[in-house]
Amino acid sequence: MNYDAFFDKVIIEEIDKAKAIYYLNSRGICEHIFVADYLQSLKADKVTYDEVATAFRYDKRIRRIIYKFIGFLEEYLRAYITNHFNTNVNQLETTNVLLELLNKYHDLYLAVSQLTFGNLISQVKKLPLSHRNNIFNIDTKNKNLDALVGLRNEVNHNRFLLHNKSLRSCTVGKNSGRSLWANIMNLSNHLPENTKKGLIEEIEIAKVEGKINFDSQVKWDLLTEIILDINF
Repeated sequence: MNYDAFFDKVIIEEIDKAKAIYYLNSRGICEHIFVADYLQSLKADKVTYDEVATAFRYDKRIRRIIYKFIGFLEEYLRAYITNHFNTNVNQLETTNVLLELLNKYHDLYLAVSQLTFGNLISQVKKLPLSHRNNIFNIDTKNKNLDALVGLRNEVNHNRFLLHNKSLRSCTVGKNSGRSLWANIMNLSNHLPENTKKGLIEEIEIAKVEGKINFDSQVKWDLLTEIILDINF
C-alpha cells in the first residue's frame, strides 16, 4: 500500500506531506486510514490531515494517562495483599499461579511481585468480599475487573483507543458497554477517591493543545466529537 491511499482520504497541504510520511512509516498507512475513516464518520466535510494527526496525539496522551493509573492500581493491589496476608498466608485462598510462586519463593511479597496484572486480578477475585469492599469503593463485579485487564492489554500494545472494538464490556452505573468512556469510568471506579480525581483531571487536560514542534508536527485540530467527557 502506498502513501496516496491515505492522502486521497484527507485534505493535506503539500508542505505537510513530508511530516505525514514520517508518521505513516512509523505508525502505518493502514492505521492512518482506519483513523481517517473513523473521523470521517463523525463529520460531513472531508477530514483533514491535521485532524487525523491530532487524533493520534490525543489518543497517545490518553493511553499514557491510563497506563499511569493502571500502574498505580496494580501497585495498590499488590500492597493490599501483602500488607494483609504476609503474616497469615494460610488465610489467603490462592490461585494456582500464586500457589506455585509461593512454593518457589516461600515469601508472599516475592510471589505476589511476580504476578502479571491479569493473574493479580484473578487473585483479587478470590479475596473474601470483606477485603474486596476494603479495596474498592464500589460493589465490584468480576466482569468489571476483567475489563481492567482488557484495557491494560490494549494500552500496553499501543493500540488506538478512541475507536477500539477490542475493549471488554463493563457496567458503569445502570449501563453496560465496551466504549473507551465506559472503560475509563470503570477504571476510575476502582481507584481510591483521591487518585480518581487525578485521573479525571489529567483526562481533562489531555484535550488542551500544549506545545507543538512544527518541524515534525502539524497544528492541533481536535474534533470535539472525540473528546472524552468524564464527569461524576
